[in-house]
Amino acid sequence: MLLGFVPKESVQQTVPCRHIPLNENGETLATLYNTGTNEEILQTLREWLLKRIAELEHVADAQAPWSEKKAS
Repeated sequence: MLLGFVPKESVQQTVPCRHIPLNENGETLATLYNTGTNEEILQTLREWLLKRIAELEHVADAQAPWSEKKAS
C-alpha cells in the first residue's frame, strides 16, 4: 500500500518505504534513522501519517455521493 508514496528512484531499494519523503525537508525514515532521535522519528512519522489520513478522508468524502457532507 505504501509503494505509491515511494519515489520512483527508490522503488528497487531493499526497504523502499524507508525512502518516502516525510516532510517538506525531504527527510525519510532512512535519513532520520541516521540523524534523528527516536522522538524525532516518531513525531515526523506521526505527522506524515496524520496528513496522509486527512488527505485520504478528504478524497473519500469528495467521491462519496452519499456522504454526510454532501447530504447536508
